[in-house]
Amino acid sequence: MECNDVFTALTGEPLPGTRRESNAVWRHFTGDTGRVVTTPEQAEEFERAAVADLRSASARYPRDEEVRALVGDLRRVSSRFARLWDSHVVGTHTRHAKTIMRPRLGPFALHCDVLTEYAGHLRVVLYTAERGSDTARRLRLLTSSRPADPLG
Repeated sequence: MECNDVFTALTGEPLPGTRRESNAVWRHFTGDTGRVVTTPEQAEEFERAAVADLRSASARYPRDEEVRALVGDLRRVSSRFARLWDSHVVGTHTRHAKTIMRPRLGPFALHCDVLTEYAGHLRVVLYTAERGSDTARRLRLLTSSRPADPLG
């Protein structure tokens, strides 16, 4: 899993070292949401979409040991995940709202769009702010304070 400097500036943390630790579904259901804050409705929407998407991936890759282990481990550590998994809903996670809390800078209310290219097994997550919003203004300030990229 890769991320850019803007994501790191926004979240204030590099992604953890292992694939499991950097998995957003694992982190959410085990309570390690970092600076992400959600309303109960946003959390429920994310959980339903993420579990349905994971079920879809599980169906596409039935022999993938990593996917099977992730599902099994999540079922053991999270009763919420197990309940949603047992509903047998299949789908794709395409979008949701997310708020990332930055100390001293406050909340960044963002749209989160998940773009999936199935043939290449590629998933890109885009975070955007409402045009003209306070979040958009502060996001520009945050990203303009990042060091210049030596490669241009």
